[in-house]
Amino acid sequence: MVKLLQNDLSTVPRLDHGWFGLRSRVPNEAHITDAERDERESAEFMKKDWQEVAKDRTGIQALMRYVDKERRAQIQSGIPHIVAEIRQKLRECESDLKRMGEARDSPKAQRYFALQFCNEMQRMAEATLRGQYQVVPSQDPRIMLRYEVQSRLDQFYEDMADPANIPLPFTDYERDLKFLSSTSPDPRIWDKVVRDSSGLYSEIYKEAKISEGCSLPGTVHPDVEEKIFRKQSIHWEGIDRRFVDDVKDLVKNCHDVLIRIAIPNSKVRLEVSRIMGKTLEEWHKHADTALSELLEDNQARPLVTRNPRLQADTIIADQNRGEILLGKRSSKGSSTDHDQNGDVNGNLKANDDRPRFISTILSQVLFVRARLESYYEIALHRFIDNVAMQVVERHILGPRCPMLSLSVETFARLDDEELDVIAGEDQSDVRMRTRLERLQARYTKALEKWERLRML
Repeated sequence: MVKLLQNDLSTVPRLDHGWFGLRSRVPNEAHITDAERDERESAEFMKKDWQEVAKDRTGIQALMRYVDKERRAQIQSGIPHIVAEIRQKLRECESDLKRMGEARDSPKAQRYFALQFCNEMQRMAEATLRGQYQVVPSQDPRIMLRYEVQSRLDQFYEDMADPANIPLPFTDYERDLKFLSSTSPDPRIWDKVVRDSSGLYSEIYKEAKISEGCSLPGTVHPDVEEKIFRKQSIHWEGIDRRFVDDVKDLVKNCHDVLIRIAIPNSKVRLEVSRIMGKTLEEWHKHADTALSELLEDNQARPLVTRNPRLQADTIIADQNRGEILLGKRSSKGSSTDHDQNGDVNGNLKANDDRPRFISTILSQVLFVRARLESYYEIALHRFIDNVAMQVVERHILGPRCPMLSLSVETFARLDDEELDVIAGEDQSDVRMRTRLERLQARYTKALEKWERLRML
């Protein structure tokens, strides 16, 4: 019996290998050997009926030779891919061994290991604090510390400067004066309007009356300005503490990323974090203390500034008050310019029915109101800069920053036993190193064999 068999190799993707003629054993040949079976097959295909069929297409031996040839061809075509994979695995092994460093079985090796990850941490920390993110081998967005801090600082400024957050907000001074002037020509009514109103003017008026007995006639006690300013800036503390806490969280998140890169070994990283715990607590404490000192100064120190803007704004406010409430013109312009209702000196004419004066208490309330707005703007921007420079830059991102505190000096003070606990290898490290070294040797040997075969 002769069968025509199509060669379908599982390792060969093609199905176009053609047909082979094979002689099967008949039932009465079950007792013969394979050699006898091959002889009978050869005799079969030597017959005249098979003379036109190619010899390499008949017989089991021809099929086996063909299959072997195809297998060899497939293996040879796949060898470059196999070699490339071996090289990649070898590089991964070498990279893992490099990260592990030399065997840490002596104090010298352990100190060298600590020196390496401290230097790596310092290098990445300095780059991150300067915004040089390309130095850090990571795509984690948390390493963009300087960018994140600046974004949070912008939001901090918006929150601090938002008028809606001020307990006693400022209104338009010139518009307020015009409204007051329109209520009545009688200045006594103006006093009553300010006294009975709600808001900043009323608060200044009340504080001025309370302190009236402690100041000279015609003046407002300095405590009035301070008390009102304290009330207006009381909300700064909540905004400041949220901002500082957010910046500290950004630093801790960045620190976690960098320390995982510098110390891939989880056991060593845990021990390092343990000994750095006290440093982290001190960092928190110094940052919070610096902020508390700024807040305390803002609520306790006298109102002080040498900014010339305060004097300039006060002069402009006095001019607006005189023009709107008393009808006096500013001394600006030519000396020959005449006021619509006055002479060349800006004095009211005799027949002008507008009031020539306002009460002392109202005048001082308006004066304090104008100075407070100018001082508040000066103090606000000064305080924001102080928080940014003294708290954020000096204490949070300064030398006490957790990323910078992981230094060689920290481990130089440890004795050999303490160092072994931190930087010594445990059994899992030893097993990992042994496994990687074994794989490295196998991959290296395989590549050496390939190089010898390639040269043949």
